Amino acid sequence: MTTGLRIRAVLVGVEVCAEEPSWRADGAVGDVLDCARRLRAAGLEPEDVALLLSGSSEVEAAAGPEWGPSLRPAGRVTVHEALFDDPAVCRADALLLVWSGPALAQLDGRRRLLCADATAGAPHGLDPDTALAGRHPGLVPSAALRDWLAEIRRPPRATPAPGPAAAPYHHIAAFRRVIAAGAGSHRGPVLRPAAARRRRLVLALEAVPAMVDPTTRELVLGLLPAEIATGVPRSPATRTQLVDLLDVCALFPGGLDLLCEAIGAVDSGTPALDAFRRAAMAPD
Repeated sequence: MTTGLRIRAVLVGVEVCAEEPSWRADGAVGDVLDCARRLRAAGLEPEDVALLLSGSSEVEAAAGPEWGPSLRPAGRVTVHEALFDDPAVCRADALLLVWSGPALAQLDGRRRLLCADATAGAPHGLDPDTALAGRHPGLVPSAALRDWLAEIRRPPRATPAPGPAAAPYHHIAAFRRVIAAGAGSHRGPVLRPAAARRRRLVLALEAVPAMVDPTTRELVLGLLPAEIATGVPRSPATRTQLVDLLDVCALFPGGLDLLCEAIGAVDSGTPALDAFRRAAMAPD
């Protein structure tokens, strides 16, 4: 991968809940398989992916032999194992989640994504973002990775209707690790070297005048390659936007070098820019 991160991807496609034939999501498995192939083309190996599919045997066979042991059914047990108990998730620097299938609207407006063995009496499923936050406190949502993932996967074919419907409900999420696996909560957060370096870069970039002023910051973004500039969410909060900018640059080879060049075209050569260049060149 061009990100330099150890990435674990969990892809779930549920076309039908076996005990509730009316709970269908036609095309869900095809959407997930398409995303899997795109992630493969982007550099993920089959062993980096948990591919959980439930549909007709013909649909599941379309996955092909290359996924091997990565391919499992999308029942409650295998979904929970893939998201919460898999050592690969605990070792990963980042977790990507793509889920396509039927969903139930909850009272709070959020969606409960249904596993293949869900029934009316036992609607097995989960609100994945809430569940992941509770089980993996070291993983936090990453807007930059989510935007990258959104570019990788194909746009949904249809707007989801409330509740289980023929059109799949699509959910994507991305998380980065900021607390070392196994760190005791009584010791406080333990930053991985990459996270400590990220914090130094944010502070150094925050000191560059051209990156503090919204007008010149937008000019710098306009000087970056389009695939970087368009992936940076705009925010009125300076630090938030700088964090997102650094995260997106980290997804591309030489991204920080390109950022230094873009700032240099606007900055007249301030000591703060020199300090940021040194921080960007420093090893983890």
